[in-house]
Amino acid sequence: MKIIYDIETNGLLNTVTNIWIAVTKNIDTNEIVTFSDYDPNSKPLNELISYLNKCEVIIGHNIIAFDNVILNKLLGWKPNNIKFIDTMLLSQMNNYRREGKHSLGNFGKLLNDAKGDFKEFDKYSEAMKVYAIQDVNLNHKVYNYVVKEAHELITNRPTYKKALQTEHAIAELCSEQVKNKWKFNLLLAKKHYEYLTFEMKKIEDKINPTLKPRKVFIDKEPKTAKYLQDGRFSSVSARMLSQFLGKEIKQTDTDKWKPNDTFQRYEMIEADLGNMEQVRGMLLDSGWKPTQFTPKGEPKITPDSVDTIKGDLGKEILHYYSLRSRHSVLKGWIELAEENNGRVYVEAFNVGTPTFRQRHSKIVNVPNVNSFFGKEMRELFTADDGKIMVGCDSAGNQIRALCHYLNNKDINEHVLNGDIHQRTADIVGVSRQLAKSLLYATIFGAGFAKLGKMVNGIEDLEKGKEVKNKLYVAFPGLKELNNRLNKFFYTTQNKNGMGFIPALDGRKIYAESSFKLLNYLLQAYEAITVKSAVVNAFKMFKQEKLDVDMLGLIHDEVQVQTKPENIKRVKEILSYSFGDFITKELDLNIQMAGDAKEGKNWYETH
Repeated sequence: MKIIYDIETNGLLNTVTNIWIAVTKNIDTNEIVTFSDYDPNSKPLNELISYLNKCEVIIGHNIIAFDNVILNKLLGWKPNNIKFIDTMLLSQMNNYRREGKHSLGNFGKLLNDAKGDFKEFDKYSEAMKVYAIQDVNLNHKVYNYVVKEAHELITNRPTYKKALQTEHAIAELCSEQVKNKWKFNLLLAKKHYEYLTFEMKKIEDKINPTLKPRKVFIDKEPKTAKYLQDGRFSSVSARMLSQFLGKEIKQTDTDKWKPNDTFQRYEMIEADLGNMEQVRGMLLDSGWKPTQFTPKGEPKITPDSVDTIKGDLGKEILHYYSLRSRHSVLKGWIELAEENNGRVYVEAFNVGTPTFRQRHSKIVNVPNVNSFFGKEMRELFTADDGKIMVGCDSAGNQIRALCHYLNNKDINEHVLNGDIHQRTADIVGVSRQLAKSLLYATIFGAGFAKLGKMVNGIEDLEKGKEVKNKLYVAFPGLKELNNRLNKFFYTTQNKNGMGFIPALDGRKIYAESSFKLLNYLLQAYEAITVKSAVVNAFKMFKQEKLDVDMLGLIHDEVQVQTKPENIKRVKEILSYSFGDFITKELDLNIQMAGDAKEGKNWYETH
């Protein structure tokens, strides 16, 4: 049996307590069945699970991340050997840049079959039932539409079928990590939070008094006084002038202000480190010479630039912003843990970017283990009692991605067994660190002026061209790769300027401009290889009956937990999946690798 289903509830994942109604539609017979404890004409809700378990295929819109998780949470559903087809995921995969995005509501407009407008989810009603039935009927049309799209894509690129299977499998695993949740050391987190608060306060008490108060204009532009026919000020002008002059101005006090003089009300705001505008002004007055700027032209406070300030002022301010960043992230984690009995979870939008990398919420902005407070923050994520964590990340993924597309044995050898960045440095004639930065700046689409500035400190087109040409020497085939990407992109550009390039497994990588193409190509490679590795690892865990819990998939790494007796085999499977498996499975031109580590917490396993 192949069905579409949808549920209506009284809340989202964290707040839901009731399922008002579930609606199913058999897409072969068009039979609609409803389940509800609030509707006398529906089957009891407790019959829903046995009905779903009879299905071979279950279809729905965002069911993997939402409906299925709710049924597990409230009804204990653990589906087995059922194929899920998520039409939202199919839509995102087929055309990430679909006009109007991927909601059922948008498809209702596209297919000329309105989804319906209903917002009263705090209680059950007959109108809710009508709304839910329309959802599954519309979802049926959406299913036919996106499946037709997928078949056309598979006809042109057969590997796309595997891409769809991988993304569905990853979506299911990431719904498991939401259900499993991750043990979090809440007590230690609160101690860290208090420490960061204390350290921030010390710097604030020292620096805030030295900051100048900030003038904030109440009026967006200067004003002139307005007069009544009898020559008095208008009541509004009298009030505004009172505020501006700091004393009461009556409507008859016309001698206190000349008719054509302008005024602009303002207030003085006490300065504090939280206001970047004030801090920048103080630093510039102290001799600061910024080296980087925001897209809007505002100077950025960076480690290299604070050295231009005499004394420790610049370093203290830079440290303050590191403290504040960690403080803010930690606050979010603590709130999440308090809501979930001392556990947290990684919520992932699996096709969250044009490059098919995930976009995360809940657990975000996790500092690197080698950065300030990185160790302390990662140590908060721990294994359950009686279990041990295992983490595995994809070694040098994006540089290996570049190697795959260049397909140059000499470059591969330097990446795998030598020092590719030192080789680049020798050819370009710069330091190793700068050579690495220049390469990645090129990957991220930096132009000649930016490359020249990275070398000379000022925008220098000629120097940038020289650097780019030397990088082309260091990486044979890079120029040709860029040319191929540009040609494909401009050939596929639509009327809105959006074009695409093909990813590793046949999916389309949409971009709005050509300078992003190489970056997008390599990011997509990372997403595809890592997701493929994780799917294979869990397939092998299941085949070997290993009890392994999914904790988090975060870009190029996965974190799991298992019993001590499984550790050796789990590490072997992860290393194999991130290495030999994806190298062969995806027919890559360079050997991939994964570094699996065991430990009690995320610091030890990263």
